[in-house]
Amino acid sequence: MGSQSESNDGHCDDANRCDPTGRQLREDASGAGDVSTVLFIVGGAVLAGGVVLFATAPSPTKTSDEKSAQGGPRTQVSLGLGSIQARVTF
Repeated sequence: MGSQSESNDGHCDDANRCDPTGRQLREDASGAGDVSTVLFIVGGAVLAGGVVLFATAPSPTKTSDEKSAQGGPRTQVSLGLGSIQARVTF
């Protein structure tokens, strides 16, 4: 997408007057910007929801055998499509 700015060269002048190709390029860029803004807001809402779920989730109860067998904190890292998840268990 970074090259679209370069493709606008020659289609618009310094006074922002554009030929049909320049107008189409600007409309495409404006539409891409709108999509980016919406996806950014959706991502922020999903992140906030995840934080709320994490903060309000009940703690699992462990038996005394499980607590003594564990031996200390454990770390687990998972990679997903567009995400990284880190989990520390005490």
